Amino acid sequence: MGLDTTHECWHGPYSSFNDFRKKLCSLIGLDIDQFCGYNNNAPGCVLMSRHTIPHGIYPLINHSDCDGVLFPYESESIVEGLNDILEKHPGLKDDDPYFYNKIIQFRDGCIKAVNKEETIEFK
Repeated sequence: MGLDTTHECWHGPYSSFNDFRKKLCSLIGLDIDQFCGYNNNAPGCVLMSRHTIPHGIYPLINHSDCDGVLFPYESESIVEGLNDILEKHPGLKDDDPYFYNKIIQFRDGCIKAVNKEETIEFK
């Protein structure tokens, strides 16, 4: 059992999906565990918003890991954000091929959804 999405963005364990988002955050200089709902809901946790995650990947980070949809405008933002990460970290392909391939897979799935003007469903 795990997370499946439409448009072939993601198929795999929830834990891997959360690791994926955690690593994406680290690449843009954020610690995902500081946000409410991720590692804790302790006093002082930070609420997610476009102000606290000022990057194109925001819709991906702020999304449920088990249900819901990403709208085409959110997928567009994610594509831009993932492309930005790939540009700023050209060594990812060699340093962590699995993670790099997951970025490409998610980005390409978002592109498919945007081109068809469809939502990405999380199941």
